[in-house]
Amino acid sequence: YIVLILGWVFVPFYMRSMVYTMPEFLERRFNPQARRLLSIIQLLSYVITKASVTIFAGALVFNQFFGVDFWTGAIILVIVTGVYTIFGGLHA
Repeated sequence: YIVLILGWVFVPFYMRSMVYTMPEFLERRFNPQARRLLSIIQLLSYVITKASVTIFAGALVFNQFFGVDFWTGAIILVIVTGVYTIFGGLHA
């Protein structure tokens, strides 16, 4: 319910401001350095939380199903994902 209330309150404000992202709002409200800072913080947070948990879970699966050492499984997962992404990901 809280998310719905926040949507009803803040969406009209953002639409009037003609912004689509939070960093864009910060740039208009403050300066480009604020936008850059928020972008860096969000990127680091994403890598630290989501990517690391995904690699951890994948390494556990490799360990449990295939008997591969945890760190070896994590490294294999990162390398395979990197190669897949370099060659175009789902587009390939």
